[in-house]
Amino acid sequence: KGIPAFNQGEKEYELSVATANLLYRFTRPECVVQPETTEHVQYIVEQARDVGEDITVKCGGHSYTGFSTADHGLLIDLKRMTAVKLQLSKDKTPTAVKVQAGARWGDVYRTLINGSHRGYVINGGRCPSVGVSGFLLGGGLGPFTRSFGMGSDTVIEATIVTADGKKVTVGKDSPPGSREAELFWALRGAGCGTFGVVTEFKMDVKKLKNKNVVAGRYLWTPTAGVSHHRTMQQILMADWPKEMTIDNNWMLDVKGGKGEMGIRFTIYYDGPKDEFDKLLDEKMTPQPLDGSLSPEDRVKLQLENADQENLIKQLKRRSMPEPSTRFLYESLVLMWDEEARNSLPRPGDNAYQKYSSFCFRTDREEDARAMEEIIRIVTAQQTFFKDEFKTDNASFWVTFIHSGGKATTFSRTETAYPWRECTFHTYITIKWTDKWLEQNATGFLLRMKDILKPYSMNGQASFINFSDAAIAKDHDVAYYGENSARARKVKSVWDKDNYFNWP
Repeated sequence: KGIPAFNQGEKEYELSVATANLLYRFTRPECVVQPETTEHVQYIVEQARDVGEDITVKCGGHSYTGFSTADHGLLIDLKRMTAVKLQLSKDKTPTAVKVQAGARWGDVYRTLINGSHRGYVINGGRCPSVGVSGFLLGGGLGPFTRSFGMGSDTVIEATIVTADGKKVTVGKDSPPGSREAELFWALRGAGCGTFGVVTEFKMDVKKLKNKNVVAGRYLWTPTAGVSHHRTMQQILMADWPKEMTIDNNWMLDVKGGKGEMGIRFTIYYDGPKDEFDKLLDEKMTPQPLDGSLSPEDRVKLQLENADQENLIKQLKRRSMPEPSTRFLYESLVLMWDEEARNSLPRPGDNAYQKYSSFCFRTDREEDARAMEEIIRIVTAQQTFFKDEFKTDNASFWVTFIHSGGKATTFSRTETAYPWRECTFHTYITIKWTDKWLEQNATGFLLRMKDILKPYSMNGQASFINFSDAAIAKDHDVAYYGENSARARKVKSVWDKDNYFNWP
């Protein structure tokens, strides 16, 4: 069939199995194949199933828990299937895009640059090096989720090779209630290698309100000894318009006994810069001091307010309007450079990593108190981490990814992605360089999971795109909630023998 295939020791094999997470450094499948067409994938699936060979699928290789690595069987690396075709109307306006499953979001965003399509966006990932398939099949949380919904909400159709080697195209035009419509439902949120090998997507292209996006990034280091709880509570609980997205990453890197906590803000706004500045003032200006405060408490809050006012100033100063095309193709690379380093193999720059994820709401009265506790817990655990790993090189990050907005307007059962009311998809990263620390790092992560899990939706919710190494059981319920049973039913129709293993 002329399908590129590589054995252990060959250069292409080693490049395909390379991983930035040293926990998976010895995952060695028997063979790596790199199909170039859907027909290639069909042949591979048919042949592998006939001989009882397990299959693992890799697109971008970003899986936090090693879903795209394999220590046996066959690894299908889709790196040669990267074609992207933008579809235009008669007046040259972009309307949709067809994407092969091995593409990364940078490949997709480039098509908007090439056509100078300012003001139009494809609802993809924050990090342009992320693979298209895993992102969309898990739901897809992007920089414009608050404006247009999850990435999977903008998928029109998908082509998949099923367990019997057949090519099937499903989409919004599939007859309601049909097995094809049910498969399309499941692929949007619960489709990460579960039902077959997806080879192509078709997505809507969305139009922004403006041709420019205001975007910025700033690492805020609160003054030593001054609390930042009130500031972060105000930011996280604010009722931001759907055009505004504010991500924040609480970063603690301990090296050689030293470690300083910082909070990195990454902001995107579909609107003019003057409106952006006005929103920051409206939502972030410190609350007036209570006249009944003791002198000591008044001084503490005055110091925190001064820090908060400086944060507003710096966010305005370090944010700028730019064409939406340039924002997608260039600025996102700069904004998410650290995350790309964590997920892409770089000789001499790799480390051991473990993750856990949560889904936090902020839309109910009781959520304000819960967020106060979450902030307090994260702050306290940073102190504990710094003390426990004070002689090591280790990192503890807690990343709040802003969701909500348009994503909440879909019902929980619209697609297989269930956590519609979530305002912040939050994930913990524990990273270390000394192999002997694995037990300590794992123990710390599990303790954090136990402490924060009650605050997550349904007391256990996790986001499959931020797959969770700390889930001990009931993975499908944690990832898919009440949609789990329906997804399993779809699985029984399309892969009754569970050839593509249910996670």
